[in-house]
Amino acid sequence: MKKFRAVVAALAICTLAGCDFFNKKDSGGDGDGGSQPTKKYEYTPDVIGGGEEEKTAIYEALNKKPICNQFGSSTNEIFPENKPILSEDEGDGIKLTTSQAVKVGSTNYTVSITWDIPEQLYFKELLDSDSSHKLVEIAYQGYGVANGEFTWSLKKMECNGAYAEPNLNYKAICQNEKFFHEDYRIADIYAFHDYRSSPLEVDADGTKHYYPTTWDIVDYEYHSGKSYSPYFRTNNPDAVEKQYLYLNVIGKVIYLAPDGNWGLLADGENVLEFYAGSAAKSLTPTNWPNFSKEYVKISANMGHYHGNVQYGFLTKVAECTAAEKALIEEPTMNFRQLTQEKLESLKVDGFTAQLQACEVDGVVLEGSLRQVTGTLVANSIATTETVNNQEVEKPLTADTVLAGQRFTFKLQVGTETMTVAYDYHADKTASNGLFNALQAALKKGAGTSITIKGTMRYSGNNSSPFVYEGNNGVWNITPFDVSHVSA
Repeated sequence: MKKFRAVVAALAICTLAGCDFFNKKDSGGDGDGGSQPTKKYEYTPDVIGGGEEEKTAIYEALNKKPICNQFGSSTNEIFPENKPILSEDEGDGIKLTTSQAVKVGSTNYTVSITWDIPEQLYFKELLDSDSSHKLVEIAYQGYGVANGEFTWSLKKMECNGAYAEPNLNYKAICQNEKFFHEDYRIADIYAFHDYRSSPLEVDADGTKHYYPTTWDIVDYEYHSGKSYSPYFRTNNPDAVEKQYLYLNVIGKVIYLAPDGNWGLLADGENVLEFYAGSAAKSLTPTNWPNFSKEYVKISANMGHYHGNVQYGFLTKVAECTAAEKALIEEPTMNFRQLTQEKLESLKVDGFTAQLQACEVDGVVLEGSLRQVTGTLVANSIATTETVNNQEVEKPLTADTVLAGQRFTFKLQVGTETMTVAYDYHADKTASNGLFNALQAALKKGAGTSITIKGTMRYSGNNSSPFVYEGNNGVWNITPFDVSHVSA
C-alpha cells in the first residue's frame, strides 16, 4: 500500500482536480461480518457508534480524499509516510481539511476532522482559510538557519454519531530562507535621484546612455562582458540563481483584485502594487488569511511589467506586530488631481519617454492614487495583440471592448493627454460595475468629459524597462472601483 500512496502523491494535482481513477480499489467483504460488502482501505481505525454508512464515510474521507496538502509552491497531498520539504522561500504551509463531504450510496455525509498540532518551534499559527479548511502557518527561522522538523497528527474523525481516532502522525522538513530578505518601507523602494539639470551619463562599452532620473534600487552601471540592461540591485549576489532584490515590506492593504491577481499596499500616500506571480497563490484572504488583518508585512521580490515597478511572487503575508503597525502612516486615500501643468512636468527635453522615477505634488507618482478630468479623444480606444512575438495596437470601439480584456483610451487634458488603462483583473466578469461604468462613459463618444480615479502605472519598454533610449513610456491611470468613473 505504501507504493500506492506514493503514486497518489505524484498525481496529487489530478486528485485535487477531482480525478479518482487511480483511487478506486476492489470491493469485497471487510471481515467484520457485516451484511453489506465494503471496500478495502489502507487505514481502518476502529469506528465507534453510527451505522455502516457512517463508518464507510469516515473510511472514504480518510483514504480517498485529499485531507492534508502542502500549500504554496506545491499542492501535493501529504500522507503519514511522506516527509515533504516545506520551503520558506516558496511560502509553503500546510492546508488541513476540517470538514469533508462524502457520498455513500445515495446519501451525502459530512465528516468532521480534528487535527492535533503540538506547541513546537516551527508552529506559528492556525489560520482560517474557509469553512472546510485551515492553514498551518509555519514559523520559519529565517536566513541561514539549518532545517528543522514540524510534526502534527490526525486526531479524530466524526460522522453523525460515529467517530474514529486514527492517531496518524505526520512530519515535514522546514527549509529556512536561502535568499536574504531586507526590511524596506515603501518610501525606501521609491527613493530616486534627480539629474534633470544635467542627465546622468553611462558609458556601456562605447554606447552612451542618459538618465534624467534614476531609482536608487536599480543598478544603472555597465558591467563589462554583459549586455546592458539596468535592473534591480540584488541583495543575494552569491545566489546560484534568482539573484533578485528580496524584501519584507510593511503597510496597509487598501485593495485586492477580485480574482486575486494584484493588490495595493499603502503607507501614507506611498502606494505599492503587488502581484501574485502564480495562479496557485492568488491574493485572496482564503489563500492568505492575514490579508484580512489589513496591516501586514509582505515578503516578496522586486520586479516590473513594461517598466512599471511591482512587488511580486509573494512568499509570506504576516500580520504586523504592534511595533510595525505603529510605523505605518495611515493611508489618506487622497486621489490627487493631475492637471495639464502636472502632466507637462513629466516631459524632459531630449527624451521621448516620460519620467519614470519622479514626484508630483511631493508624492512619488509610481503606484500613487490620482484623478484626472479630460475629454475623450476620438478613436483612442485600443488593446494590444501579440503578432510575431511583438505587441501591436488594435483599435477598438465602445461596443467592442470586453470585460475580460485589457484596453486603454485617452483623455485630453488641456494640451496634454492622459492614458486610462482598464485592468480586467479588477472586473473580468463585469460583476462589480467598473467595466460597465467605463463602457457607458465611452459610449457617450468623443469629446465627453470624463473623470477617472485610480492608481498610477508606467507603461514602456518591457525588455529593457529602465533604459530611456528608444523608450516611449507614458504614465497610465488605472481605475479599480466603480466609484472611480464619472462622466
